[in-house]
Amino acid sequence: MSTIIHKKSSVTGKIPVAGDLQYGELAVNYADAKIYLKKSDNTIVGISDTGTQANDFAVQMAIALG
Repeated sequence: MSTIIHKKSSVTGKIPVAGDLQYGELAVNYADAKIYLKKSDNTIVGISDTGTQANDFAVQMAIALG
């Protein structure tokens, strides 16, 4: 089984900037329990535990990536 290592931070409130990630790469802020994704338009999208469809996507990604 392979290991996937994401960008990560333990600094509360830290959000990655476009230069921190490759397209489609995930970053995890484990102090805030948030996941971020760099989209193809060079923007960073935050996915958080809000009970929304975005959160459902984050859960499915976590399961798929193992």
